[in-house]
Amino acid sequence: MATDEPAPTRPVSYADTKLGLGIDLGIKDMAILNTGKKFINISKTSYYYHVEKMKKRWQARLARRKIAAEKSFAKNHPHQKAGYLTSRGIEEARYYLARWSAKLAKINKETVRQAIAQIVKLKPPHITVEKLNIKGMKANPKLAPSIQKLGLSYFKTWLTWQCQKHGIELREVSTWYPSTKLCSTCGTYNRAQFHGTMADLAVRQFNCPHCGLSIDRDVNAAINLQQATDYTVLTATE
Repeated sequence: MATDEPAPTRPVSYADTKLGLGIDLGIKDMAILNTGKKFINISKTSYYYHVEKMKKRWQARLARRKIAAEKSFAKNHPHQKAGYLTSRGIEEARYYLARWSAKLAKINKETVRQAIAQIVKLKPPHITVEKLNIKGMKANPKLAPSIQKLGLSYFKTWLTWQCQKHGIELREVSTWYPSTKLCSTCGTYNRAQFHGTMADLAVRQFNCPHCGLSIDRDVNAAINLQQATDYTVLTATE
């Protein structure tokens, strides 16, 4: 019987966690699952911005107070070399800088842990991630600050431990696996990703020139990771 309903752009089975999970790590969103679930980049929130702003403010105050102490010492002791200088103001700045720095680190860790807790709660038989060249990514001055804030290394470390704890097989594909460039429906390699606007990170939609699939770029990558057959197992399961 014919219907007027449009055909699905991709099989519904991709959203079934019984087939495993693919996780694409990014900058716009911290983690994207093949089911379409996205975990926000906490550094983009107003609360994170406030904490980071307070940290920078106390960093600046500490720097100014150190300079003032050095100038005062040089004026009063012109023939002596300044050693470790301190004052009530400097110690206050150090104290609050340490507090805000610790708070920032705690926010990052808690965000990662909460996201991974939700992921392992789905109880997939396996999870597939991509091996990231974090050192190479940090070499890009435009991406380095965002990469540093995300804590991708910690994400992988905590995910590995949680997968081991819950008996989930963690798989890792090569850095060169073209998860973003492959169509998750027909498998077509989209060469336009390398030439033209698709190479731009601002382009968030993947459009397949062969089957016409139009899908979120990161979700498409996560689906490809879920379907990957060439991988390395990082955790042993009983």
